[in-house]
Formats: sequence, C-alpha cells, structure tokens
Amino acid sequence: MENKLPRQQAVKLRGQTILERLFGCWHRNVSRPFTISGRTYEVCLDCGKQFAYARVDFQHNALGQTR
Repeated sequence: MENKLPRQQAVKLRGQTILERLFGCWHRNVSRPFTISGRTYEVCLDCGKQFAYARVDFQHNALGQTR
C-alpha cells in the first residue's frame, strides 16, 4: 500500500515548491547570524535555507563618512 499525500496537500506542496524556486524563501523566522569556518550566515527556521549574512554598519563619524 503506497503512502500518498491527499490531493489537496500535494497541490499545495507543489505550489510552494514552485514559489520557492521563483522567489526564494519567503519565511521570516530566521536564526541569528553565526559564523562557522569563516562563513557567516542565517538559517530559515521554517525551511532550512541558508542566507549569507553581511553586517551593514550605518554609524557615521563627524565628517559624515561611513566607517
């Protein structure tokens, strides 16, 4: 006996897969950034996709130049 998803769930899963391939991960539940072997990234806690993390520092000195 095969274990198949109900048709409605299969269609939903297929739709999510297509959207993820077109637009990437759209979840907002991500881990804090961490570094392993010199690579800094965050991980989506819903789907497991990894995102490169680059810190953007918006602090300015007195001359208005970014550090």
